[in-house]
Amino acid sequence: MCKPASFVITKGPTVWWSKKSDSHNAIQHEFLLHADGVQGPNVVNVEIAPENGNLSVPLGSWKYCVDQDILPDWYDPVECEQATRLALKKWSAQKLIGWNVQEAFNPINPLTITPATLPESHLNNLKEWDGVRASVGDSVWDSVGDSVWDGVGAYIGGLFQNITTWKGVKSLGADPWRPLLNM
Repeated sequence: MCKPASFVITKGPTVWWSKKSDSHNAIQHEFLLHADGVQGPNVVNVEIAPENGNLSVPLGSWKYCVDQDILPDWYDPVECEQATRLALKKWSAQKLIGWNVQEAFNPINPLTITPATLPESHLNNLKEWDGVRASVGDSVWDSVGDSVWDGVGAYIGGLFQNITTWKGVKSLGADPWRPLLNM
């Protein structure tokens, strides 16, 4: 199972990883790597990941793991792990930016925090805003609702164009839906 951080190693060793995915197959596809050759595997799928899945722990404690059973003759575990750990630094600089990894893996329960005391002026502003929000919201939803139902009614009327007599209804005329269509 592919997990962060996934890499594909080719002879050299050359280590490949993707900015888009941590799937070994996706990495092979992106870089046009042929996993299998006539004489066996051409690549080695590996992962370096924290044991508990917590990406906020130091990279040096992440565990290196080969993710396939059959290995090519050129594979040297020490040399490939060293090359992959160098690539891990580039991977982390790309993948672990733009979000607070520490906070994401160690969230704070908001129910355990003592709330701050708000000044009376802030509370008054919130109450005033709530009234404005409710008024605007009601007005918008009423308008949208009326518009949608008018359109639905006009559409439904178009489905019954061949009906000339309406059972239980007196004198609607030939086109009882015309008022909806005219809106």
